[in-house]
Amino acid sequence: MQRRTIIMNLRNNGKLKGVKPCFISMKNNLGKIYTEGQADFVMSIKNDKLYFQKLTFFLRRLKPADDFSLDIRTLRSYALFEKPYHNILYLYDVNKRFLEIHYFKGTPDMYPTEDNILRIIKVLEERGIKKWNPEEEIDEEDDTKRSGTD
Repeated sequence: MQRRTIIMNLRNNGKLKGVKPCFISMKNNLGKIYTEGQADFVMSIKNDKLYFQKLTFFLRRLKPADDFSLDIRTLRSYALFEKPYHNILYLYDVNKRFLEIHYFKGTPDMYPTEDNILRIIKVLEERGIKKWNPEEEIDEEDDTKRSGTD
């Protein structure tokens, strides 16, 4: 089933938890926010929460028992890495944990996801969540080292 059809079915059935739905993949990583195995999700946003609705592997149906949400007020920064066939969006929280979100790009089926990811990033920026800058991280560490030795 096409990704657009999955999203439209969720919308029509009233099962979509938020707006700006995106078809994404996540896998277990060292970020400690998502600690399960690799899975596909529909990510959406509503009222300062990112919703992750898990899809089953073969039939692409919702698996509500494995859904989770993330309060965007706990986020500190984000980073977007562009690859030839997919992008990776990292979301960093105030406790230095992170979420690694993968999504394909460049196919007509994925255009809505690409657009909605950019719209979600815009919402994050409006809420004060900044694009990650590695130079700022180094400066912050240097400042704390200096203040500890004075």
